[in-house]
Amino acid sequence: MINKYKICIDYYFKVIKNFKSKKVFYKYNKVSITYLDASQKLKKFLNFLNKKKNSGNIVVYCDKSIELYCLIQAIFLSGGTFIPISKNTPASRIVSMLDEIDIDFFIYDNFDDQKIYKKIATKYNIIELKKILKDQISPKYEIKNYIGNYNQNAMIYFTSGSTGVPKGTCITHFNYIRDFYLQKNNLYKKNTNDLIFGDYHETSFSIFFDIYFPAVYFGSALSPAKTFFEKTEIISHLKKNKVNTLITVPSTIQRISELHQNILPINNIEIIIITGETFYLNQLKYIFNSFNSKKIFNCYGSTELSNWVFYHDCKKSDIKKFIKYNLVPIGKLFKGLKYSIKKKILHIGGDVVSNGYLLSSQNKNKFYKIKNINWYNTEDRVEKYGGVLICKGRNKNIVKVFGYRVDLSDVESNMRKIKNINEAYCLKYNKNYRDILVAFIKKYKGFNQKKIQDELKNYIPSYMIPKKILAVKKFPLNINGKTDKKKLSSYYTL
Repeated sequence: MINKYKICIDYYFKVIKNFKSKKVFYKYNKVSITYLDASQKLKKFLNFLNKKKNSGNIVVYCDKSIELYCLIQAIFLSGGTFIPISKNTPASRIVSMLDEIDIDFFIYDNFDDQKIYKKIATKYNIIELKKILKDQISPKYEIKNYIGNYNQNAMIYFTSGSTGVPKGTCITHFNYIRDFYLQKNNLYKKNTNDLIFGDYHETSFSIFFDIYFPAVYFGSALSPAKTFFEKTEIISHLKKNKVNTLITVPSTIQRISELHQNILPINNIEIIIITGETFYLNQLKYIFNSFNSKKIFNCYGSTELSNWVFYHDCKKSDIKKFIKYNLVPIGKLFKGLKYSIKKKILHIGGDVVSNGYLLSSQNKNKFYKIKNINWYNTEDRVEKYGGVLICKGRNKNIVKVFGYRVDLSDVESNMRKIKNINEAYCLKYNKNYRDILVAFIKKYKGFNQKKIQDELKNYIPSYMIPKKILAVKKFPLNINGKTDKKKLSSYYTL
């Protein structure tokens, strides 16, 4: 039987040991900071959190920095719960998310949007990151608040929900540490020395902890993208910072291929892991042609699964082998987990499966138990082929856009908040291997697409805002009198 307590404690003691080393922890352009130097900031955050009997639920609203990386680790070591919020999130949406939780602290570095500051400051105990660092006390490392709480929530991640309000997924220490060890055993058997992880995704996107947790365990360096240019055009950042571990979504690869069609092979990449979206064969072919990488994996999972549960070790032969689907397979299940396929839908069981959402009412038809094992209905359609699984996309209303999970009902619900929009439908289209959202509304006098898109910025993040909004005189109906979405989709051609 797995000793949950020992697995978690071993992980954290290894991380603590790294923070006493002179290995590079943070690398950004000409700035390099060791774990030992970073530990001074970590100690100050720990001192602040350990003054509290229970550091509790801690919302983090910060840009990428050495301070942020240290704060996150301090939250875990103190027994708190890390709740990341993207700065791309509108104020009203932040409030609706946090209304579901008892917030102990809201830690921020700055507020670019004063509307958000006013709403947050009146409701929560907010504290500026740099004020914590003014504390001159540097305590010894302590994890006494954490010991024995391996089933306590380590993180709460919010995903798109059908009601127009995101769903909070609760992930325990054991959930994510167990998943990390499965990743380590299958993806990082070798080449863990001197890795530099490129960090190109927001902390509120679950791919972040597949970058952060391996890095701090291996004693590797994290190299964050800070500017919009660095996040969207990663090649220059990747080269400048000598990144050799790239974990990203297919959309990133597609964007690179369009910007750098004749790119010379990049030779310093040890490992590339693709995740979060449908991975097409042409994107894999581009990687083989442009990145001289020792290992390329396609990994599959979700926030509710803490994150990855399937992996495929990509080969050049895959390009011909899976031409029938034009998809890279999600591959094989990590050893120790279980899966079943019910009506072509994938279900996952095992100790990486979250206990569910903050609101238990949202768990129906999603989470369940069999013989005391947690199971999760992914709502992904899969098919067996050549000894591996092919994921053919999300079922129903849930889609992936730029690696983010979006419930189309969430977009539709928020569109209906806008004056004159009483009915709205959102559909996903694929254009040049990129997914885009297109919305349809009833035509009204004064319709203006840009005004609607601008107003939606008050309710939903930018990646959820439809790229195209079409006004139609009437919606097509099926024989049951319901809107015929299949016919509606033909109203827009790429």
